[in-house]
Amino acid sequence: MKTWVSKLLVMLMVVSISVSNANVAFGDASAPTAASKKTFLTDISGHWAEKTIEKFAAEGMVQGYENGSFQPNGTMKRAELITVINQLFGFQETGAVSAADVTPDDWFYTEVAKAQKAGYITGYTNGRFKPEQAITRQETAVLIAHMLDLEVTGSSNAFTDTVNSPEWSKGAIGAVTEAGVMQGYNENIFKPTAQVTRAEAVVILDRAYQAKNVAYDKAGVYGPETDVEKINQNVVINVPGVTLQNMDIQGDLLIGRGVGEGDVTLKNVKVHGTTTVQGGGENSIHFEDSIMVTVVVDKVDGKVRIVVNGSTQIADVTVQSNAKIEAQSGAEINKVTLSEALPQASNVQLVGSFETVNVIAKSIVVDIPKGSIKDLNVDSAAAGTKLDLGREASIITLIMNAAINVAGQGTVQTATVNAEGISMEKPASNMKVGSDVAKEVKLKIGGKDVAANDAKQPASTPSASGSLSNDSSNSDSGSTGSGSTGSGNNSGEQPGGGIDIHPLPTGDVPVLSSVTKKATVTESVYAVSDMDGWVYIVESGTTRSQIGLEEAVRGGIGKKEAVKANQGVYIDTTGLSRTKVTFLVIALSAEGQVSYPEFIKLYAGKDDALEYSGTSQSGRTNSSIIFNFNKEIQNHLPDLEALKAAITFSVNHEPFQPLHAEDEIRLYANSLEVVFAVPYSGEANKLHLNASVIQDTYGNVYDREVTTSDIKAGLNVQLVSDKRVFAVGDEIAVRVNQRTTVYLVPSAVRFNTLFDVENEVVAKRGTKVTVAEQEPDQDVMIPTADLTPGSYSVLVWPGNSVHITLQ
Repeated sequence: MKTWVSKLLVMLMVVSISVSNANVAFGDASAPTAASKKTFLTDISGHWAEKTIEKFAAEGMVQGYENGSFQPNGTMKRAELITVINQLFGFQETGAVSAADVTPDDWFYTEVAKAQKAGYITGYTNGRFKPEQAITRQETAVLIAHMLDLEVTGSSNAFTDTVNSPEWSKGAIGAVTEAGVMQGYNENIFKPTAQVTRAEAVVILDRAYQAKNVAYDKAGVYGPETDVEKINQNVVINVPGVTLQNMDIQGDLLIGRGVGEGDVTLKNVKVHGTTTVQGGGENSIHFEDSIMVTVVVDKVDGKVRIVVNGSTQIADVTVQSNAKIEAQSGAEINKVTLSEALPQASNVQLVGSFETVNVIAKSIVVDIPKGSIKDLNVDSAAAGTKLDLGREASIITLIMNAAINVAGQGTVQTATVNAEGISMEKPASNMKVGSDVAKEVKLKIGGKDVAANDAKQPASTPSASGSLSNDSSNSDSGSTGSGSTGSGNNSGEQPGGGIDIHPLPTGDVPVLSSVTKKATVTESVYAVSDMDGWVYIVESGTTRSQIGLEEAVRGGIGKKEAVKANQGVYIDTTGLSRTKVTFLVIALSAEGQVSYPEFIKLYAGKDDALEYSGTSQSGRTNSSIIFNFNKEIQNHLPDLEALKAAITFSVNHEPFQPLHAEDEIRLYANSLEVVFAVPYSGEANKLHLNASVIQDTYGNVYDREVTTSDIKAGLNVQLVSDKRVFAVGDEIAVRVNQRTTVYLVPSAVRFNTLFDVENEVVAKRGTKVTVAEQEPDQDVMIPTADLTPGSYSVLVWPGNSVHITLQ
């Protein structure tokens, strides 16, 4: 049953608002009080708005005056009406106040700021708002029409007294009357300049709310069994036991306080606006096979559990209260933010797979009993926070910008120390020191003070092409880390702290063809997909999922165009990065299937500055390091020998030395590659390039020196024997040069991030084995019993790969 909103939404005091420093109601009478219903209703008996006022009173949203009256025929001021509208419709964002007669000291200043941000007030032509003036019916019509986004009409001409009304109000009067929110009087008049009474305010806002919202306040299942019902309004759920199914909600969704500790379930529901969770208990809110852009968790009392399962996709979850967020296998949550609104000592539990978690709240507990987080970022404001990692929890990348405590036996792949006072029960597999602290910064590991640089050294960062990058702020890099660390074999079942990352969707995937391989920013890139859907251009490192692709577009690091099967499409690249160079072209089908990526080069234009865009290295042989630029380059010196002499190399912080005679220099596309005759080793190697030695193809010379960050020798895996063909069920013996995780995955897949590799394991299309001990040249046995015949790659991330065949 769809009914009017109930008391969860706001503590609306439509006819007797109580504002700080303003002990007034909608008039000059004494301030309203919570009078009893009996006395409260004495002066509305027989009034034309009696039933609506009673409804407000029954919901606890109406208060009376001290003398027990309601005064339905009293007037209200302009500031009072917008205050009520802001509360009723949930307008909370504030904007700049442009009215000359509204100052920060006024009680209504913030309400005017909210109304202007929401866009439903403009004020008078003389720059004033006249907040203390009684509001007229035509002014109210304009506010309501703007607030409901009603289309102006000429219906006002039906009233004899609005034919000559000002143009700024005529269209709005027509819109609100046509929508049934406001009505005229007998004798076909509207009374446009009459002041709005308190009773009229109740009725108008009641109708406006119904026009903008669909509310469910009785338990039951709503929505069709098969087709999808499109709802162009906001939706409010205010009681437990409600299930919405097969709905496309164009507005916002509010799961209100009236749900209490009960349950609400969404099945195949798409919400285009914001989903706000204010009610629900420890086993309550279920999102099944649904799509949401933004979810805000804001329950005042107690803790709410939100279970996300099936093929549900959520772009952004903001947590403002105690909560348990559970992302089950197959579901995608792109980003979770534990906001500064969380009170200290709050507890947030995260279970399952998450791409990014940002912790901004101070002194809270983040409980991660199991599952995985690709990137967990602790803000500098989050001091005093505790991360409690269960044995089955894994964080691929952890950046700590505040003094926090990381407790528990879970796995952290790569951790960056960017603050003093950090404590970790066990170190990350790879530790590094950020730029905001001294290199000798210490932290507590297992209760003992340890220099961060001495705990564990960082792994290099993989680039999109499979090489390794050490300048992640400028390079085309993907995810960091080298896989899950634990003990024993792990083929996706998650014992001992494996990564529980959801698989990509199964089924037929689109295939790209005729993709433009090279262009400059602002030029269009051409591509053909064999399925209806969309084609994206995104920066390398973007995860291949619908949520990840859409986030890239929203974040300005990607573009997309709709495409018809086997029909070419041109994608405009204007606005994309002029320094990243390596981009991905990815097709997404209408059913949500994602293609394998096509890597392309997107260079800066002729008039753009020539820029250094990062350093990459060969993870397979540790024999080359590459300077990358944002344009195709040429030698500015007389020959390659002169260019070689302009490059020096430092081994493990030793002084820079000239390259050896046997070392080679190669120039191609946007890259300057140094090929070493003897592979480098160690963990802190650097290259230096003199200024004014290379130029772009337009003749612009790069006039700055380049010194790379520390370059660590990459991971390497090789087969112990020369055998390349194995039977399903055989164990494959491989040798690795460092502690790492070895993967056996289908060779047909081109992996863009570690997340993509892990997805193959979780989907049981591949397997992995973790090497726990830090010893060189270890032999590892990879099981193949659960795999199907085909071509596979043995690989380490970041590092090299070896192709084998299973029969």
